[in-house]
Amino acid sequence: MDIRYRVSFFSCWHCGSGLSAGFGIDQTVARDADGLPFIPGKTLKGMLRDAATNLSELADNSNKKDWEQFVNSIFGTGSDENAYNFNASGCFFSDAALGQDIRLYLSGHPSQKAFLFNEISATAIVKDTGVAAKGSLRITETVIPLDLEAEVADFPDNNDFYQKLGDCMNWIKRMGVNRNRGLGRCCFSIIGGRSGQ
Repeated sequence: MDIRYRVSFFSCWHCGSGLSAGFGIDQTVARDADGLPFIPGKTLKGMLRDAATNLSELADNSNKKDWEQFVNSIFGTGSDENAYNFNASGCFFSDAALGQDIRLYLSGHPSQKAFLFNEISATAIVKDTGVAAKGSLRITETVIPLDLEAEVADFPDNNDFYQKLGDCMNWIKRMGVNRNRGLGRCCFSIIGGRSGQ
């Protein structure tokens, strides 16, 4: 089955492209072919796998094996393990993107795209003088709080795995850079795809 879910941001956020915008912006956000913000599927998969690993470590001994089976089935075995025992993920994690209704609106009003983005500045302060350190100004592009939608394709029809995926999603409270400075507050919610929905 395919599971659809939503990532709802409650504060500005930045999932980076790894690029700068020349003179003005030091870090730009990842944009799709339409110039709209998105979160790469590999980032989402990594965040969910990290959550599953943390929950596995917190589980009591009777549940650890179930969590390990979930991690290996959904996310595959990592490259840090024995290369001969490497197993690819059984699922595909799509990018998280704006919903079709917003995309359709923005395609007819392209000038409105600019309002999705903000810039934040940060600089180092010299302790003794209280003055900004020379050359320390950094400008980061952020995205306003909004909802993105994504999908986990080929998810096993397994109630225990489905519950564990929900637990992993509930574990994630922040995404992107500068999480410790208030950026990227978010929550995940499953919006469809379970058997019978």
